[in-house]
Amino acid sequence: RMACSSEHMGIVALVSPFQFRKKMFDVKKHPFILLLDSIQDVHNLGAILRTAYCTGVTGIILCKKQAAPLTAAAIKGSSGLAEHLNIYIASSLKHAIQESKQAGYNLYMTVLDNGKNAMEVTYKKPMCLVIGNEAVGISKDVLKDGELITLPQVDPNVSYNASVAAGIFMFVLSQSKDLVK
Repeated sequence: RMACSSEHMGIVALVSPFQFRKKMFDVKKHPFILLLDSIQDVHNLGAILRTAYCTGVTGIILCKKQAAPLTAAAIKGSSGLAEHLNIYIASSLKHAIQESKQAGYNLYMTVLDNGKNAMEVTYKKPMCLVIGNEAVGISKDVLKDGELITLPQVDPNVSYNASVAAGIFMFVLSQSKDLVK
């Protein structure tokens, strides 16, 4: 009953609340960050966080508004790896974009079409990869703030799942800068 779930394996732990960062990342200490724009599904969030850890992402920016919160389900979806990530909560997407640019990050905006092939882009550190909402992608009013990149696919009318696309993009960027060996 304490676990509020039948999937507790007989163990319950009392822990302190998740510790979020209080300020924006430093480009020297965090050369590869991820900004999530309105990801709605906590399972996508968890999968993205797990992949971020595995691909060498050094910081995550979540936005307070219109986004899935970092819940127990998201942490479970990350296989607990969210606990090992530096996560900053920005007040809004526009604020997060502004702070990232002011810090000196090169922003790479993931889009379904009208972007450069992500496999052919020369990425520059420090990097901020922006992943958009599952239904509508990145908010249109911030697309001009970064370089648009896309993944090649068979049918332009069908898109990858948000967490799958995020994983491919993170892998491509991390490989381009030898962040994963």
